[in-house]
Amino acid sequence: MTTMWKRLAPAFLLLLVLACVSWAAPGSIRVVVDGSEVKLPVPATQSGSQVVVPLKPVLEALGVTCWWESSLGPGRLTAYKGSTFVTLQAGSSMGTLQGGLVSLDVPSSLQQGWIMGPASLLSRTFGASVAWDEGSRTLTVASGPGDPPLTGKARALVEALEAAGYEVRRGAMAQLNLIDLCTWKLLPSCYGNNAGQPYLCPLLPVGATQDFPNTFPWTYRLEEREGVVILGNTPPEADYFSYRGYLTLRTFRDEGTRRRVFASLGDEVNVLSFPADGGSPFRHDFALVSTADRNLDGAVRQAAAQAGYSAFLSDTIPKPLVRMGLAADADEFGLINRAARFKDKAAGQAYLANPDVEVFRVTPRTSGVASLFGMPNLRIRGTGVFEEAAPADRAAAGGQDLLETMTELRRAILNRYGVSRDVEEMETCVWLPEGFEGIQRGIDVLGEGRDTIYLRTSGDFLLKDDPEDFVIVYGVLHNRTGKATYTNLSVYGTRYLNGVCGMDNDRLAGTAEEYLPGNPLAKYLYVAKISRRQLDAGTNVVPWGVGCNGVDLKDSIFLAFRAYLEPPTKVGPAAAELIFDRGIHFRAPSGSSGSGGGGCDAGLGMGALLPVLLLFFRRRG
Repeated sequence: MTTMWKRLAPAFLLLLVLACVSWAAPGSIRVVVDGSEVKLPVPATQSGSQVVVPLKPVLEALGVTCWWESSLGPGRLTAYKGSTFVTLQAGSSMGTLQGGLVSLDVPSSLQQGWIMGPASLLSRTFGASVAWDEGSRTLTVASGPGDPPLTGKARALVEALEAAGYEVRRGAMAQLNLIDLCTWKLLPSCYGNNAGQPYLCPLLPVGATQDFPNTFPWTYRLEEREGVVILGNTPPEADYFSYRGYLTLRTFRDEGTRRRVFASLGDEVNVLSFPADGGSPFRHDFALVSTADRNLDGAVRQAAAQAGYSAFLSDTIPKPLVRMGLAADADEFGLINRAARFKDKAAGQAYLANPDVEVFRVTPRTSGVASLFGMPNLRIRGTGVFEEAAPADRAAAGGQDLLETMTELRRAILNRYGVSRDVEEMETCVWLPEGFEGIQRGIDVLGEGRDTIYLRTSGDFLLKDDPEDFVIVYGVLHNRTGKATYTNLSVYGTRYLNGVCGMDNDRLAGTAEEYLPGNPLAKYLYVAKISRRQLDAGTNVVPWGVGCNGVDLKDSIFLAFRAYLEPPTKVGPAAAELIFDRGIHFRAPSGSSGSGGGGCDAGLGMGALLPVLLLFFRRRG
């Protein structure tokens, strides 16, 4: 047996080697990044025409900062380099690029704990060039050109800050499409988005000593002496725009939880308060700093003046309300640039796609002591003028006031639609408290702003695909009474807090006259119809089966109302001075009701309930 083995062993070993080579070689894919081969923790593969690679090591070879978080659902990869920010979830065919969606040619997957994705994503996100050689089975990747150099006033301001002892790192301004992100399960909610109105948010590099990602690309932690600087131009002409910083997420240490608060940290800089020095606030150059430190605020103000910026915006962070730092349990912040109702829609869309601003994280290079901002002096809501006593031309209506006219409008609506249908009238109440109250109570106030008042119907309801099932909404056009510059109503799905459709004061104008013919006060009121079907030209149709762009038939709905900027105060109106919008749900006679639940705190999240539940269980213990 030994002699036979000695004779056969060389041939056996040769066959074994040849078998291994023929099995391994065709499947081995080399990945070369900027001239150096990357050692892969799991093999790259092919899926059709696509080469699929373990993304984290390949991205890191391109100089991209990456984190893998296995604790977030199926797992999430966060990656950024310069002003480019990307997130990917395992098992998804969509990721995020600059807060928007980016499609993957092959869905991502997990292999032995490593997230795999198509190499084409490297080109689509970070601008890398990618080439595949079938003969050598080599994927060659070369770094993209990176961010373009700064020019003009932005460069001058950055150089002035660097000369003053600050490190300036570039970020980006990105449009945040909450509806799309929620539809693709990249966000759990739309957080009460204003239907049809966009949001722009700065994306920042993490802190210098921060070795973990923030919760979202558009949230960030700050040291006390750090800040966010935004340089550029305001939007083109619109009914409204604003800038404001937020406290977005907080750790509640006694509960052991981290959750959204999403509360504004003061008044917005808005279309009425923007310091345009008598000129137009639109397409106006500005330098903005969001910081808790007076020293940094002053340094940016001085650098902005030297660079030639004509408007300086101070977005202060009140230190008594926040917990700053780069630790895992420090607060996360965010900033929102809102813009609504562009006069030139094409110009507005161009601005949203490319807002023409630069974003920076500014950090002092040396140690020192911050001079921290305290609590701000907020603008006072209210003028003492009540819509119940408006308008000035009430004499033409025989002395009738708007509240009496609303009652007359209600009767006209019920007479038209309610004779042969079931009727349920909806109460309206204040939906969202102000940010400072949200912080104090530890509840999610959904990114509210002081520039508006937030109202909602107090009960959720189901809306069937039935021509006999619809809602009539009626109320006051607050812009015509002088209590607001623009108003709107929105339809929300309760499950995802997704605003799916709505109407503003332009579409609502003139809709009450047919119900109140000859009444001179009808021009101050509106009537709107909401249904699952297009019942007439003015119907607001609530779609379904289209993700978060609609509300499924089994899911409940509520209505919300906003009134932006009372001109004399440059802030949202006082709730007590408004006549609240109202709704009436009409259905075919059935004897049953689809309404229930919801209420004015329905959109505030579990934050409002957790303290109560904890207290309950502690007492029972």
